[in-house]
Amino acid sequence: MVDWNDKYAKVLQKKWVVAVRWIGVIPAAILGGCVGWIVAQLIGQVWMGHALEELISHPEDLGEHVLAASLYWFVRLAIMHGLTAYAGIKMAPSHRKVVFFSMVGVWVLLLMIGLLGMGMSMERGELSGLEVVAIAVQELGKITGLACAGWVVAYGSESEEFKSGA
Repeated sequence: MVDWNDKYAKVLQKKWVVAVRWIGVIPAAILGGCVGWIVAQLIGQVWMGHALEELISHPEDLGEHVLAASLYWFVRLAIMHGLTAYAGIKMAPSHRKVVFFSMVGVWVLLLMIGLLGMGMSMERGELSGLEVVAIAVQELGKITGLACAGWVVAYGSESEEFKSGA
């Protein structure tokens, strides 16, 4: 004999867990970004030291440190945005590919807004060529981290599609 009350309670409990996980996608992504920022700060302090970080904040003074500074920002932002994407996508109970591509879409939208502002600043002469290159490297680091972490979670061996054989 099947106890329908027990079966109904399990189904209801599962639906609540799914709802809470969907509600937690954005907060998990924000928390992942905060953790990523802390990890990136620690790596930056160990790798580059405090002096170069101060120098990076003034791109006109970089001189021969342009490559090191660009690599520093690339790695730092890739880690931060990678952990953001990983946490948000991993929290989603299903449709991880949709969440992944939604995050990429939001990033592209924000990039377009940033490019518009950057273009206006360049037209007014407020940005040098070196600053434009620095911004491009930063954006490349962001999308690299987002894409790598998102791809691993959405298309990795733990995804629903892989388990079902689709």
